[in-house]
Amino acid sequence: MQPTTRLLTQKPPPTLQEAGRPGRSPFSPAAWALFTNSALLSLGFYMLYPLLAVHFTSDLGLAAATVGFVLAVRQFLQQGVGPLGGALSDRVGYKPAIVVGLVVRAMGFVAFGLSTELSGLLLGAMLSALGGSLFESPGRAALTAVTPPRDRPRAFAAFGVANWIGFAVGPLLGGLLLGVSFQVVSFAAASVYAACLAIIVLLVPSGLRAEARAPSLFAAMGTAARDRPFVLYSALMAGYWFLSVQYFVAVPLLVERVAGAGWIGPLYATRSVLALGLQYPLSGWLSRRWPPFLILAAGTTLTALGFAGLGLASGPTSLLAWTLVETLGEVVVTPAAQTTTARLGLAQPGTYFGLNALGLALGGAAGNVSGGFLMDLGQAMGAAWLPWLTFGVVGLVTGIGLWRLGLAESMRYRLQHSPH
Repeated sequence: MQPTTRLLTQKPPPTLQEAGRPGRSPFSPAAWALFTNSALLSLGFYMLYPLLAVHFTSDLGLAAATVGFVLAVRQFLQQGVGPLGGALSDRVGYKPAIVVGLVVRAMGFVAFGLSTELSGLLLGAMLSALGGSLFESPGRAALTAVTPPRDRPRAFAAFGVANWIGFAVGPLLGGLLLGVSFQVVSFAAASVYAACLAIIVLLVPSGLRAEARAPSLFAAMGTAARDRPFVLYSALMAGYWFLSVQYFVAVPLLVERVAGAGWIGPLYATRSVLALGLQYPLSGWLSRRWPPFLILAAGTTLTALGFAGLGLASGPTSLLAWTLVETLGEVVVTPAAQTTTARLGLAQPGTYFGLNALGLALGGAAGNVSGGFLMDLGQAMGAAWLPWLTFGVVGLVTGIGLWRLGLAESMRYRLQHSPH
């Protein structure tokens, strides 16, 4: 028996229907709370995480490889446990899962601040990962529940804009607080998650959960895992995430070599400004004109073009130009991917968002490992273009795969018969 494709809330807020009337905001107060929560989550994360490697290597004397490995494990653990966290939230409700996740991550950030050796780094990383696995997928599922289908493309675009705000401001604030001490940075980041907790408790309705109730958590995950078109979609998205993590690996190394380390900050700030200005209007414009898989394919191909072009960069101007091409692709892909996941997994959105996160776990882990390896290999071979050609090919193959999947009869049927 196929699960029903409706979401259930104990007391659906009347504003969800009123929100779509002309002259009113298309989003409910609960959606605005989730946008604010997204911005603060990103703010707290980027206040702290870019400084971890510096603190644990320079201040505490740990090897850079050790710190990098632990942080890679953190990402894989968070996304790897995502399906379990999503399935759990479909059963107990999205709000309780988010609340517990926020508390656990805040504890992880405090552990970072109190740590003076590797065991503390491991504890903080594990708590941070577990917390993220409990609030990440449920947060997107909750946004799906409080937003009418016609407004979801714009809702996920706004959700992404909120995330970019935190990405832009977090490192600047963390750098200022680092002038006091790393402990102040970690405790301040934890306090941001306390603010998130207050927002979720006070402003997000209780009772949001999926109506399709599997007999157990593993049965719920099994239902999603047997959804072959969705699994194929999630696997293809791993190729996109393989590219996106290069902004933590290969791109900083390239910028340092071509223009100097001083250009890393301005380059990343420019990306944030472009995303903040374009993501919401561009996502809305495209979603009204193009089917979702065409948007995903076009955005991924644009991302591939940007990464391939970076291999030709010879100075700050060309670095900036190709970075903006890649960022435009990212601006297109991110909200479309979340909207597509919501449409395909509407009966059990927490579970489906969790399973989809496995693409980030696998693609991100592969990208982290491959990015550094390819940069070293290219330098050793005298072929600096090697990693960027590889990234371009991966992105192009991913884009073609997404386009072909969107043309498949089974996927077209799914999308035509889901609310949009």
